[in-house]
Amino acid sequence: MGYFAVCNRGAATTFTVEACHLSFWVLLQPWTHAFRKIFLFDVGLRIRPKGEVRRFRVALPFDTETGDLIDLSDVVLDPKLGALIFGRPTKISGDQIEYISPTGTNTVKDRVIGVSTDASCAEAETAKDVDFSTWTVELKAPAKADETFYVRFRFQVRRPRRIWSSKGWGFAKRGAIVDFRIADIRESILLGNGKLEADNLAPIEKLFLFLVAPAHYVPKHVSPALHYSRLLEPKVWKKYLALCDSFDDGAKFSIHQWRNSNNTVSPETPFRAYLDLSREFGLEVFAYYFFGAVGIAVVNIFVNWLRTYL
Repeated sequence: MGYFAVCNRGAATTFTVEACHLSFWVLLQPWTHAFRKIFLFDVGLRIRPKGEVRRFRVALPFDTETGDLIDLSDVVLDPKLGALIFGRPTKISGDQIEYISPTGTNTVKDRVIGVSTDASCAEAETAKDVDFSTWTVELKAPAKADETFYVRFRFQVRRPRRIWSSKGWGFAKRGAIVDFRIADIRESILLGNGKLEADNLAPIEKLFLFLVAPAHYVPKHVSPALHYSRLLEPKVWKKYLALCDSFDDGAKFSIHQWRNSNNTVSPETPFRAYLDLSREFGLEVFAYYFFGAVGIAVVNIFVNWLRTYL
């Protein structure tokens, strides 16, 4: 199994991840694309380094290729979109962003630094691995010692089977299993993935993990308990998602959030999130049965024709 983690291997200093925002998007494409799904994985990190930082590494529980990384720093510095991301009004001044923390106890003020999509790259030994990949993420500008900075970037998920696994096949799909593992290195090490990163994982003090999926996927079993679930208005987020392929913004989506407890997320205290989703069928189930019946009829006609004329 793959895992997500932030690593300081290759960095000039150690650092702590004060906050980690992970968003896994499962978007529906329009019917003209046969209702295929788009999978995106957004990573937002608030980091406080002990020395100057120019790069860091991330481990990802899915396959990626060079070119799959998208910088979202401009999105964070957009006053309207920044408020959507952090769930509260933001103040923007140059490359600085300020807002009230999720707990409401203090004010967060970060320098937003972009990531270089040209200089960042996937590791050669993991770039073709279908279950796990590691990236060196290069900053566009160095972060100073003891300076809290924020980065946000996105990966296109090519094969999400380790974090999103369908239950059933074809017309018989009846839901999905979601499995997130943060800093949980045990099984990956046994499979030979992420050995070099395992000894250099940065602790994550606050974790905010989000799943955005079509609303017809209904939670059946979840562990640990969700912080909240609610409907998401896709048209409001259309600008935030403008850099991805076209998706059906008329569909209903639900957003589910987990948060870690008081424990820092680390190899000693990893975070695991499991969600069993059942799919509720509407009128489209009749379309499935109709096209299925038509397909079976066509096959029978073709087989009978072969028997008659061959």
